Amino acid sequence: MSLLYCDTETTGFSTKDSAPFEIAFIFVSTTKDGKQYEVKKGFRLNPLNDTIFYHDQAFITHGVSEELIRNYPPARIIVPQIKSFLQACRKGYGLCPEEKPYLTGYCIDFDYRHVKKLLSDYGVSLNNYISPRHLDVYNQAKSAKARGVLRGIENLKQETVAQFLGIENPMTHSAAGDITTTREITKTLHEKGIKLY
Repeated sequence: MSLLYCDTETTGFSTKDSAPFEIAFIFVSTTKDGKQYEVKKGFRLNPLNDTIFYHDQAFITHGVSEELIRNYPPARIIVPQIKSFLQACRKGYGLCPEEKPYLTGYCIDFDYRHVKKLLSDYGVSLNNYISPRHLDVYNQAKSAKARGVLRGIENLKQETVAQFLGIENPMTHSAAGDITTTREITKTLHEKGIKLY
């Protein structure tokens, strides 16, 4: 079984007029001899154009200015690189059985919709490279709370869960930092008997 952890930072909240400017992935799979294999990959891009805008309210979340985003490489250059990465994940990097990995993340639907739309705008279908079933670490956290593992936790926001479990994230609200935190939450809860799937 292969997992493709994904997190994004976006120019806004709606796929109608915003898009990711940072996408981070962690591909996790198991080799034929039972060893676990991980590949981390991050992309920064400028998706801004006549229909994709920078929304000031998003700045409150990630703190990245429009000026900085406009200095990233244009999406038309980066999307083919993302496609190549997804193709490699689909083939298991040649170290594990070829299969479509399960897209995984914290409140993964948001990231899925934004990445899917971005790639679609440049003629790439995300669904060609991932399983139809997605795995949400938020649901794992809900299960942990229901079973008393997160008893007394204030809320189930990613940052709150990480702090409760003693997981540090020095890069909060960056895709690279958040996806690493999500991966650690999954592993920690699994060790406490709460499975992701």
